[in-house]
Amino acid sequence: MLGRYRLDEVIGHGAFSTVFKAYDTALDLPVVVKVLGNDASPDAVERFRREIVFSRRVAHPGFSRIFELHEEEVVEGPVRYLTLELVEGRTLGDLMNEGPMPQRRALTIARDLCDIVAAAHDQGVVHGDLKPSNVMVRNSGRRNATDRRQEPRDDLVILDFGAASAADMAEAGVRVGSVRYMAPELFEAESTSRQTDVWAIGVVLYGCLTGRFPFDGPGDRAVAEATRRTSPKSPSSVSPRVSSMVDTVVLRALRRERTDRYSDCRAFKRALAEVLEDLRAPSLWQRLLRLVKPER
Repeated sequence: MLGRYRLDEVIGHGAFSTVFKAYDTALDLPVVVKVLGNDASPDAVERFRREIVFSRRVAHPGFSRIFELHEEEVVEGPVRYLTLELVEGRTLGDLMNEGPMPQRRALTIARDLCDIVAAAHDQGVVHGDLKPSNVMVRNSGRRNATDRRQEPRDDLVILDFGAASAADMAEAGVRVGSVRYMAPELFEAESTSRQTDVWAIGVVLYGCLTGRFPFDGPGDRAVAEATRRTSPKSPSSVSPRVSSMVDTVVLRALRRERTDRYSDCRAFKRALAEVLEDLRAPSLWQRLLRLVKPER
Protein backbone atom coordinates (compact mmCIF):
# COMPACT_ATOMS: atom_id res chain seq x y z
CA MET A 1 0.00 0.00 0.00
CA LEU A 2 1.04 3.57 -0.67
CA GLY A 3 -1.43 5.82 1.10
CA ARG A 4 -4.85 4.67 -0.07
CA TYR A 5 -3.42 3.06 -3.22
CA ARG A 6 -2.76 -0.68 -3.54
CA LEU A 7 0.19 -1.31 -5.85
CA ASP A 8 -0.72 -4.42 -7.85
CA GLU A 9 2.01 -4.83 -10.47
CA VAL A 10 4.92 -3.03 -12.09
CA ILE A 11 4.05 -2.00 -15.66
CA GLY A 12 7.00 0.22 -16.52
CA HIS A 13 10.31 1.73 -15.52
CA GLY A 14 11.70 5.16 -16.31
CA ALA A 15 15.10 6.68 -15.69
CA PHE A 16 13.99 7.97 -12.27
CA SER A 17 10.62 6.34 -11.63
CA THR A 18 8.66 3.11 -11.46
CA VAL A 19 5.11 2.82 -12.80
CA PHE A 20 2.52 0.56 -11.17
CA LYS A 21 -0.93 -0.60 -12.08
CA ALA A 22 -2.76 0.19 -8.85
CA TYR A 23 -6.12 0.43 -7.16
CA ASP A 24 -7.66 3.45 -5.42
CA THR A 25 -9.31 1.84 -2.37
CA ALA A 26 -11.18 5.02 -1.47
CA LEU A 27 -12.84 5.56 -4.86
CA ASP A 28 -12.93 1.88 -5.88
CA LEU A 29 -11.17 2.57 -9.19
CA PRO A 30 -8.12 1.22 -11.04
CA VAL A 31 -5.38 3.83 -11.58
CA VAL A 32 -1.72 4.14 -12.43
CA VAL A 33 0.77 5.21 -9.78
CA LYS A 34 4.13 6.62 -10.89
CA VAL A 35 6.65 6.63 -8.03
CA LEU A 36 9.76 8.79 -8.11
CA GLY A 37 12.92 7.00 -6.95
CA ASN A 38 14.54 8.10 -3.68
CA ASP A 39 17.85 8.64 -5.50
CA ALA A 40 16.34 11.04 -8.03
CA SER A 41 18.29 14.22 -8.70
CA PRO A 42 16.80 17.68 -8.06
CA ASP A 43 16.32 18.00 -11.84
CA ALA A 44 14.31 14.77 -11.87
CA VAL A 45 12.16 16.04 -8.99
CA GLU A 46 11.50 19.24 -10.94
CA ARG A 47 10.55 17.26 -14.08
CA PHE A 48 8.16 15.22 -11.93
CA ARG A 49 6.47 18.42 -10.75
CA ARG A 50 6.36 19.85 -14.26
CA GLU A 51 4.69 16.70 -15.55
CA ILE A 52 1.45 17.44 -13.73
CA VAL A 53 1.70 21.19 -14.47
CA PHE A 54 1.96 20.56 -18.21
CA SER A 55 -0.74 17.90 -18.21
CA ARG A 56 -3.13 20.41 -16.60
CA ARG A 57 -2.32 22.94 -19.35
CA VAL A 58 -3.36 20.52 -22.10
CA ALA A 59 -6.99 19.38 -22.26
CA HIS A 60 -7.32 16.78 -25.01
CA PRO A 61 -8.74 13.23 -24.90
CA GLY A 62 -5.60 12.04 -26.69
CA PHE A 63 -3.49 12.69 -23.57
CA SER A 64 -3.81 10.54 -20.47
CA ARG A 65 -5.04 12.44 -17.44
CA ILE A 66 -2.84 13.02 -14.41
CA PHE A 67 -4.94 13.25 -11.27
CA GLU A 68 -2.68 14.46 -8.48
CA LEU A 69 0.84 14.80 -7.06
CA HIS A 70 1.22 13.10 -3.66
CA GLU A 71 3.85 12.84 -0.96
CA GLU A 72 3.86 10.18 1.76
CA GLU A 73 6.19 9.73 4.70
CA VAL A 74 7.56 6.20 5.04
CA VAL A 75 10.41 4.68 7.06
CA GLU A 76 12.92 5.40 4.28
CA GLY A 77 11.80 9.03 3.99
CA PRO A 78 9.37 10.99 1.82
CA VAL A 79 7.96 9.29 -1.28
CA ARG A 80 6.68 11.41 -4.16
CA TYR A 81 4.25 9.90 -6.64
CA LEU A 82 1.68 10.78 -9.29
CA THR A 83 -1.71 9.17 -9.81
CA LEU A 84 -2.78 8.86 -13.44
CA GLU A 85 -5.61 7.56 -15.57
CA LEU A 86 -5.29 3.86 -16.41
CA VAL A 87 -5.41 3.47 -20.19
CA GLU A 88 -6.17 -0.11 -21.23
CA GLY A 89 -4.85 -1.43 -24.53
CA ARG A 90 -1.54 -2.12 -26.23
CA THR A 91 1.35 0.20 -26.85
CA LEU A 92 2.04 1.38 -30.37
CA GLY A 93 5.44 -0.26 -29.94
CA ASP A 94 3.74 -3.65 -29.47
CA LEU A 95 1.87 -3.18 -32.75
CA MET A 96 5.00 -2.05 -34.60
CA ASN A 97 6.84 -5.16 -33.42
CA GLU A 98 4.41 -7.21 -35.50
CA GLY A 99 5.94 -5.81 -38.70
CA PRO A 100 5.27 -3.04 -41.24
CA MET A 101 1.73 -1.68 -41.35
CA PRO A 102 -0.42 -0.95 -44.40
CA GLN A 103 0.30 2.54 -45.71
CA ARG A 104 -3.04 4.06 -44.84
CA ARG A 105 -3.00 2.77 -41.28
CA ALA A 106 0.53 4.08 -40.69
CA LEU A 107 -0.33 7.48 -42.15
CA THR A 108 -3.55 7.71 -40.14
CA ILE A 109 -1.67 6.93 -36.92
CA ALA A 110 0.88 9.66 -37.69
CA ARG A 111 -1.87 12.13 -38.62
CA ASP A 112 -3.71 11.46 -35.36
CA LEU A 113 -0.49 11.81 -33.34
CA CYS A 114 0.05 15.19 -35.01
CA ASP A 115 -3.48 16.24 -34.07
CA ILE A 116 -2.98 15.31 -30.41
CA VAL A 117 0.46 16.90 -30.11
CA ALA A 118 -0.75 20.08 -31.83
CA ALA A 119 -3.15 20.57 -28.90
CA ALA A 120 -0.14 20.62 -26.57
CA HIS A 121 1.73 23.00 -28.86
CA ASP A 122 -1.28 25.34 -28.80
CA GLN A 123 -0.71 25.63 -25.03
CA GLY A 124 3.01 26.23 -25.47
CA VAL A 125 3.98 22.69 -24.40
CA VAL A 126 6.46 20.52 -26.30
CA HIS A 127 6.19 16.84 -25.35
CA GLY A 128 9.87 16.06 -25.92
CA ASP A 129 9.74 12.26 -25.50
CA LEU A 130 7.36 10.93 -28.15
CA LYS A 131 8.01 7.26 -28.90
CA PRO A 132 5.89 4.13 -29.50
CA SER A 133 6.14 2.95 -25.89
CA ASN A 134 4.56 6.27 -24.82
CA VAL A 135 1.52 5.80 -27.06
CA MET A 136 -1.35 3.51 -26.08
CA VAL A 137 -3.74 2.07 -28.69
CA ARG A 138 -7.05 1.51 -26.95
CA ASN A 139 -9.10 -0.27 -29.58
CA SER A 140 -6.61 -2.11 -31.79
CA GLY A 141 -8.31 -4.84 -33.77
CA ARG A 142 -11.89 -3.70 -33.07
CA ARG A 143 -13.90 -3.82 -36.26
CA ASN A 144 -16.29 -1.11 -35.12
CA ALA A 145 -13.46 1.39 -34.61
CA THR A 146 -13.77 3.39 -37.81
CA ASP A 147 -13.51 6.96 -39.03
CA ARG A 148 -16.12 8.88 -41.03
CA ARG A 149 -15.12 6.94 -44.17
CA GLN A 150 -15.72 3.65 -42.35
CA GLU A 151 -12.01 2.83 -42.48
CA PRO A 152 -10.25 1.17 -39.52
CA ARG A 153 -9.17 3.73 -36.92
CA ASP A 154 -6.86 3.36 -33.92
CA ASP A 155 -7.78 5.25 -30.76
CA LEU A 156 -4.48 6.74 -29.56
CA VAL A 157 -3.56 8.10 -26.13
CA ILE A 158 -0.17 9.70 -25.49
CA LEU A 159 1.42 9.13 -22.09
CA ASP A 160 4.14 10.77 -20.02
CA PHE A 161 4.84 14.50 -19.84
CA GLY A 162 8.04 13.77 -17.92
CA ALA A 163 10.32 15.26 -20.58
CA ALA A 164 7.97 18.08 -21.58
CA SER A 165 9.10 21.68 -21.80
CA ALA A 166 7.35 24.95 -22.52
CA ALA A 167 8.16 28.09 -24.42
CA ASP A 168 8.41 30.03 -21.18
CA MET A 169 10.57 27.37 -19.50
CA ALA A 170 12.60 25.82 -22.37
CA GLU A 171 16.32 25.74 -21.84
CA ALA A 172 19.25 24.16 -23.61
CA GLY A 173 21.10 21.29 -21.98
CA VAL A 174 21.08 17.55 -21.61
CA ARG A 175 17.74 16.19 -22.78
CA VAL A 176 15.76 13.27 -21.43
CA GLY A 177 14.41 10.92 -24.08
CA SER A 178 14.92 7.86 -26.22
CA VAL A 179 17.97 8.30 -28.49
CA ARG A 180 16.29 6.73 -31.51
CA TYR A 181 13.52 9.36 -31.47
CA MET A 182 15.62 12.42 -30.60
CA ALA A 183 16.12 15.09 -33.26
CA PRO A 184 19.71 15.96 -34.32
CA GLU A 185 19.72 19.35 -32.60
CA LEU A 186 19.12 17.73 -29.21
CA PHE A 187 22.53 16.04 -29.44
CA GLU A 188 24.00 19.53 -29.76
CA ALA A 189 22.37 20.51 -26.44
CA GLU A 190 19.89 22.83 -28.14
CA SER A 191 16.45 23.40 -26.63
CA THR A 192 13.38 21.50 -27.77
CA SER A 193 10.88 23.03 -30.18
CA ARG A 194 7.75 22.06 -32.04
CA GLN A 195 9.96 20.65 -34.81
CA THR A 196 11.54 18.18 -32.37
CA ASP A 197 8.09 16.62 -31.88
CA VAL A 198 7.61 16.66 -35.68
CA TRP A 199 10.87 14.71 -35.98
CA ALA A 200 9.80 12.10 -33.41
CA ILE A 201 6.48 11.50 -35.19
CA GLY A 202 8.43 11.20 -38.45
CA VAL A 203 10.59 8.45 -36.90
CA VAL A 204 7.46 6.68 -35.63
CA LEU A 205 5.87 6.87 -39.10
CA TYR A 206 9.06 5.53 -40.73
CA GLY A 207 8.98 2.55 -38.37
CA CYS A 208 5.26 1.90 -38.95
CA LEU A 209 5.84 1.84 -42.73
CA THR A 210 9.07 -0.15 -42.88
CA GLY A 211 9.50 -2.04 -39.62
CA ARG A 212 12.93 -0.37 -39.26
CA PHE A 213 14.53 2.73 -37.78
CA PRO A 214 15.67 5.52 -40.11
CA PHE A 215 18.93 5.70 -38.14
CA ASP A 216 20.54 2.67 -36.56
CA GLY A 217 23.75 1.45 -35.03
CA PRO A 218 25.24 -0.96 -32.46
CA GLY A 219 24.61 1.40 -29.57
CA ASP A 220 23.26 4.79 -28.51
CA ARG A 221 26.45 6.60 -29.50
CA ALA A 222 26.35 5.13 -33.02
CA VAL A 223 22.65 5.97 -33.39
CA ALA A 224 23.28 9.54 -32.24
CA GLU A 225 26.15 9.92 -34.71
CA ALA A 226 24.07 8.55 -37.59
CA THR A 227 21.23 10.91 -36.68
CA ARG A 228 23.57 13.92 -36.66
CA ARG A 229 25.60 13.06 -39.78
CA THR A 230 23.53 11.02 -42.25
CA SER A 231 20.26 11.16 -44.15
CA PRO A 232 17.78 8.26 -43.97
CA LYS A 233 17.00 5.99 -46.88
CA SER A 234 13.58 6.62 -48.38
CA PRO A 235 10.88 4.37 -46.91
CA SER A 236 10.08 3.00 -50.41
CA SER A 237 13.68 1.79 -50.81
CA VAL A 238 13.22 -0.27 -47.65
CA SER A 239 9.64 -1.36 -48.30
CA PRO A 240 8.57 -1.27 -52.00
CA ARG A 241 4.90 -1.10 -50.98
CA VAL A 242 5.42 2.51 -49.86
CA SER A 243 4.38 5.20 -52.34
CA SER A 244 6.88 7.83 -53.54
CA MET A 245 4.56 10.62 -52.36
CA VAL A 246 4.72 9.10 -48.88
CA ASP A 247 8.52 9.26 -49.12
CA THR A 248 8.34 13.00 -49.68
CA VAL A 249 6.30 13.64 -46.53
CA VAL A 250 8.35 11.35 -44.28
CA LEU A 251 11.73 12.64 -45.44
CA ARG A 252 10.71 16.25 -44.93
CA ALA A 253 9.82 15.48 -41.31
CA LEU A 254 13.30 13.94 -40.91
CA ARG A 255 15.43 16.75 -42.33
CA ARG A 256 18.48 17.48 -40.20
CA GLU A 257 17.91 21.23 -40.01
CA ARG A 258 14.80 21.87 -37.96
CA THR A 259 13.85 24.88 -40.10
CA ASP A 260 13.65 22.56 -43.14
CA ARG A 261 11.02 20.36 -41.48
CA TYR A 262 7.33 21.10 -41.18
CA SER A 263 6.91 24.20 -39.03
CA ASP A 264 4.71 22.37 -36.55
CA CYS A 265 2.44 19.35 -36.16
CA ARG A 266 -0.52 21.08 -37.81
CA ALA A 267 1.49 21.57 -41.00
CA PHE A 268 2.67 17.95 -40.82
CA LYS A 269 -0.92 16.80 -40.27
CA ARG A 270 -2.13 18.70 -43.35
CA ALA A 271 0.54 17.05 -45.51
CA LEU A 272 -0.41 13.60 -44.18
CA ALA A 273 -4.11 14.27 -44.78
CA GLU A 274 -3.40 15.29 -48.38
CA VAL A 275 -1.44 12.09 -49.02
CA LEU A 276 -4.24 10.02 -47.50
CA GLU A 277 -6.74 11.67 -49.85
CA ASP A 278 -4.48 10.99 -52.85
CA LEU A 279 -4.10 7.35 -51.84
CA ARG A 280 -7.88 6.99 -51.62
CA ALA A 281 -8.34 8.42 -55.13
CA PRO A 282 -8.74 5.77 -57.86
CA SER A 283 -5.67 5.13 -59.99
CA LEU A 284 -5.55 5.91 -63.73
CA TRP A 285 -5.96 2.22 -64.54
CA GLN A 286 -8.99 1.97 -62.25
CA ARG A 287 -10.57 4.99 -63.94
CA LEU A 288 -9.93 3.55 -67.42
CA LEU A 289 -11.39 0.21 -66.36
CA ARG A 290 -14.56 1.94 -65.20
CA LEU A 291 -14.89 3.60 -68.59
CA VAL A 292 -14.54 0.27 -70.40
CA LYS A 293 -16.74 -1.65 -67.95
CA PRO A 294 -19.13 0.71 -66.13
CA GLU A 295 -20.34 -0.38 -62.72
CA ARG A 296 -23.90 -1.69 -62.58
